[in-house]
Amino acid sequence: MFSGKHGDTGFNLQIAATLDGGLLAVSAPVPGSWHDIRAWRESGFPGLFPDCETMGDLGYIGTGVHQYPARRRRTSDRTPEGL
Repeated sequence: MFSGKHGDTGFNLQIAATLDGGLLAVSAPVPGSWHDIRAWRESGFPGLFPDCETMGDLGYIGTGVHQYPARRRRTSDRTPEGL
């Protein structure tokens, strides 16, 4: 994930905060090419907050983190009304 325009690489940070915006923790940066799930596991956050409900975007499917926004359910009705 190298930007030729900026001449630099990207990185991924995991940030834990309360719903009212209070900062709980910030992970060390990991390479930007890593998927969110790998960065989440490498951050150690799953062990830091085992009893807390967690919320994340759709990049955290399969981790036990509640997704927001909720994933749309696929309907068998493929008409425009069913989409």
